[in-house]
Amino acid sequence: MTSAPSAPAARRNLYVTVAVVFAVFTGFAFVLPFLPLFVRELGVAEPERAALWAGVLIGVAPLLAGLLAPWWGRLADRHGQKSIAVKALVAYVILLALSAAVTSVGQLFALRVGVGLFGGIGPLGLAMATAQAPREETGRAVGLVQAAQILSAAIGPVAGGLLADAIGIRRTFLVTAAFCGIALVLLVACYEEKRPEQSAAALPSPGLRAVVSLPGVAALLVVLFVVNFIGRSFTPILPLHLGSLGLNEDRLASATGALISAYSIAAAASAWGLGRLSRSRSPHALLVASLVGGALLVAPMALVRRGALGGRVSA
Repeated sequence: MTSAPSAPAARRNLYVTVAVVFAVFTGFAFVLPFLPLFVRELGVAEPERAALWAGVLIGVAPLLAGLLAPWWGRLADRHGQKSIAVKALVAYVILLALSAAVTSVGQLFALRVGVGLFGGIGPLGLAMATAQAPREETGRAVGLVQAAQILSAAIGPVAGGLLADAIGIRRTFLVTAAFCGIALVLLVACYEEKRPEQSAAALPSPGLRAVVSLPGVAALLVVLFVVNFIGRSFTPILPLHLGSLGLNEDRLASATGALISAYSIAAAASAWGLGRLSRSRSPHALLVASLVGGALLVAPMALVRRGALGGRVSA
């Protein structure tokens, strides 16, 4: 095995990884505001079926990516992280470019499944950022990657919605493919991979069962799943609901993107604020308070009726 890279090379690798993660996740977030609208464009006219298909199309890729993350990790350990990341990015470019040419919702579903099958770039990016960082810089590396993901969730939807309204849904898929292409070029040209020697005395990491068996972990995982499930469940129906409230068709994608981005920014601010409060307050009490507050905010959404946007909004 070769030795770990020098400090400047490790720093460059970190910044390259952060840029790649930001570009890829921003590109992925582009499509969130208009997928339900694209479903209707592909021939699914009934609102209920369109919402169902949109939910499936939005959810299938992260579902498969999450299930296959350990497998991608093993491949990266065996063949090198850069090599696997390059293959994933090449697949993204091809699959997203093909998405611009689909003629049926079934074809789009097949391509979204493909994106999910190659969806290991999230955990892989985190591993690439931390593998070569000095021990004292590991926390900073994790923070930068997470900041890139949060920032992409805030910028991507509103940018994608504006693009879809301005240049059309199919061209926006091509822009998304271009973002992944830029990430691919950056990774190939600037990332220097040198896999460090593994210590023979390294202890095996605990398995998932050992972690889940810790007191309170299983319940916390259930709470996190339910909260994320609720938050994500609005995305497939949001543009259709905005249309039913009277918003003009040519502004649905940008309005949906703005709402998704506002939610992401608020979530990031909330995470930062609750993190600071947890230094002096009980995390359990903060979690209960945030769940109650979320319920009080979500419930009134069911009361919104047509006309809440002031009638039909002019273009």
